[in-house]
Amino acid sequence: MGQSNSCVHYIDTELHTLRSYYPDFLIELNDGKLYIVEIKGENLIDNASTQAKVQFAKQMYSASDLEYVFIPSKYADMILQ
Repeated sequence: MGQSNSCVHYIDTELHTLRSYYPDFLIELNDGKLYIVEIKGENLIDNASTQAKVQFAKQMYSASDLEYVFIPSKYADMILQ
């Protein structure tokens, strides 16, 4: 399984270096709306690195047609309406 082409650059708050990560999913709805989805385990949600990724992703995608969605893994199997 490969990584998506959607890459988020962020500053690692512990190492103070520029890092990259690739969100888990790109979802396109029938109406053309696009969502970038990241799913994280509950043990990582409060991690400084996770918070940095979320902050940079929200900033990056806020200026585009993509909407960034962060989902704790305990909600990953919910049906979204």
